[in-house]
Amino acid sequence: MDTYAFKLRFITVLVGMAIALIFAFVVAGVLVYLYGITVTSSLIYMLLIIMLFIDMAQWLLSPYLVGLTFKLKKAGESEYPELFDIVREACNYNNIHKIPEIYVALNGSPNAFAYGSPLTGKRIAFTKSILNTLNHDELLAVTGHEIGHIRHHDMELLMAIGLIPTLIFYMAYGTLFSSFGSRKSGNFLLIAVLLFALSFVFNIMILGVNRIRESYADVNSAKTVPGGAYNLQRSLAKLTKNTQNYGRNKKRSINDMLMFSDNNFKTDFFDDIDDTIEKLKAMKAPRSLFSDHPHPAKRIQNLEKYKNNF
Repeated sequence: MDTYAFKLRFITVLVGMAIALIFAFVVAGVLVYLYGITVTSSLIYMLLIIMLFIDMAQWLLSPYLVGLTFKLKKAGESEYPELFDIVREACNYNNIHKIPEIYVALNGSPNAFAYGSPLTGKRIAFTKSILNTLNHDELLAVTGHEIGHIRHHDMELLMAIGLIPTLIFYMAYGTLFSSFGSRKSGNFLLIAVLLFALSFVFNIMILGVNRIRESYADVNSAKTVPGGAYNLQRSLAKLTKNTQNYGRNKKRSINDMLMFSDNNFKTDFFDDIDDTIEKLKAMKAPRSLFSDHPHPAKRIQNLEKYKNNF
């Protein structure tokens, strides 16, 4: 049994259950306090329906928004024959018979990400710069990582939990405005402050879930693609090194979170990639609650467990 992969799945389930339970208790408690027990059930049902509607609309339309945001262009096989071969190869290793649609972003730092919805089907996007940075085997390992996101339904998972802190944030606003002119204004204000704080905590928890899913996608590549662990290590080292010069907005979206690498890590590098990998394997990876990706050193160290997989 792959104990590391099992641990990642188990932690994801525990954190997901914790998020759902805390959210349910918070909603019920606040509504009981504000509106009374008699109307709380109908308000909860209404809130859940609104949440589901917004979540579904965002999920269905997100591929179009992603395409506009990153200026993605659908790739033609005649223009990118090697890229199509790589994606097809990664799908074969993962027993996926229909390859995702392939898109390319002409601008942006070296990166790749998976996305899609029932309206569009599954898609994988690559920036032109990542195609120029990585060799065939490294791109195959990165594609195996993105296929892992598709296999594990990570987009759906993040959509399901990503709306929760937003709803709590708006509940806080509603509670804040309810305090004006009320005899319980002090209590309402305290509840609003606590809800704002809870929204922040939920965002931290969701970032933690995303870090786990990134590690799990790394495992997918390492276990399904020949040489996946070694070539994913090389890809991480190369991309982290090559994105030092790219600026990046600190604001995160769900689509940003599913990217292969985070451009905000700053690390000193050697000219030789293998020397850089050895340095990252030896260093103590810093932890950050505010990062949506594990530190590259941590990912490279975890991948070391799978070097003998093939």
